[in-house]
Amino acid sequence: MKRFSSLRSGVYVLLLLSSAILSCKGEASNASESEKFQKKSVFSVASDRTITVYYFHTSYRCYSCKKIEELTKQALVHNFIKQLKSGRIVFKAVNVENTENKHFVQDYQLFTKSVVLVDSIKGKNKNWKRLDQTWSYLGNPGIFEKYIEDEVTAFVNNQI
Repeated sequence: MKRFSSLRSGVYVLLLLSSAILSCKGEASNASESEKFQKKSVFSVASDRTITVYYFHTSYRCYSCKKIEELTKQALVHNFIKQLKSGRIVFKAVNVENTENKHFVQDYQLFTKSVVLVDSIKGKNKNWKRLDQTWSYLGNPGIFEKYIEDEVTAFVNNQI
């Protein structure tokens, strides 16, 4: 009986290790897919017209500031998934307190944490629009998402 118990324990350990190895392999595979997606997006940004949806923030991030970023990402994923995957639309959260990002405050006339749409062709900015109503719609996620969807759609259509 003792021999069976030790054999069963050995099988259990083997199954546990196999499961752990497969799970790590799956995570590595997902990371690899993510890296491929990012490389594809970067390539698209460099060679084509791109709409970048920036969320500019500071180092201090309150609940509302984090919520604006979250709702903006959700709106983009829900309404523009094909464009995000192709690199036609790109989302970037940027801390304007970092030295290399301070120029954005003047470039886009930022006075608070803001969502800004930027049209670029081969990396050169052609036009931009700051979405000032994000704070007004923060309390209603449905209206917030519709606002982002409508503004991005209009911006894209006006740039073509």
